[in-house]
Amino acid sequence: MPPDRWWTPASRLTWRALLVTLLLACLLGTARAADRSPVYEHPHSDLARIQTAGVLRVAVTHADYPPFYEQGPDGLHGFDIDLARDVARRLGVKVQFNREAKNWDALIDVIASRRADVAISALSRSLKRAERVAYTEPYLTLSQALLINRLKLAELKDGAAPLTRLDEPAVRIGTLQGSSYASFARAKFPRAQVELYSQWSDGLEDLVAGRIHAVMFDALLCKRTLLAHPELALQLQFLRVDRPDPVAMAVNWRDRELVHWLNIYIDTIRGEGYLKKLEAKYIGPGVQYAQH
Repeated sequence: MPPDRWWTPASRLTWRALLVTLLLACLLGTARAADRSPVYEHPHSDLARIQTAGVLRVAVTHADYPPFYEQGPDGLHGFDIDLARDVARRLGVKVQFNREAKNWDALIDVIASRRADVAISALSRSLKRAERVAYTEPYLTLSQALLINRLKLAELKDGAAPLTRLDEPAVRIGTLQGSSYASFARAKFPRAQVELYSQWSDGLEDLVAGRIHAVMFDALLCKRTLLAHPELALQLQFLRVDRPDPVAMAVNWRDRELVHWLNIYIDTIRGEGYLKKLEAKYIGPGVQYAQH
């Protein structure tokens, strides 16, 4: 047969069909190889890990911090404890509390090293902590506040508002060690000395004795302190700082699906009114931050 007889219209269609088949096979092989990539093998790996284990590990600080969490005769209870149990319930797992962290900064270590899945522990958001963990959106926003020794304040120069008078080199302002308020106080009062305490009661003792000028923390703790010690009402002045304290959950940076799910969860319970119920049950009015 002459060579030009090989390239007939029928043979051209056959070769075209063969080329299309080979091209489709290459594309299919590439797609299958992509499917085998570890990045896409388990699109919900962190959620699957928790649900497969059947347990949500929640980090809470070792020391009680009512009304968010405290140990009672029947176990842990409080705002964040109810919240953690509801998160676990909606994920279809049990909850297990990890209380090894001595303070809030130590919670970040627990989450970064995966010794817990999420921190739900009245945890303030800060830029420094956000370098190591992923935060959810805030589920509560409190006010920053001060308790000020009135006599110590009177010793400072007159003619200025209290917040301005406290920003002096001779002023000592106390707060809790391992809390975000160490950086909050330094940012608000850069010229003052910031004293760190392992326990709130120690800072309060120094404040009452006049060894420091003020203590700084969220308005809830400051208000509860005055309610617990009404005899100090004449000696101590409560002053709200016009700056918010956003409280959020924190997860490991790799757990992208979990932080996304938790954000949707927070939006959902806010819409359902569950957050309002928890606030009414544990917090009450007058301590949340309101923009002016």
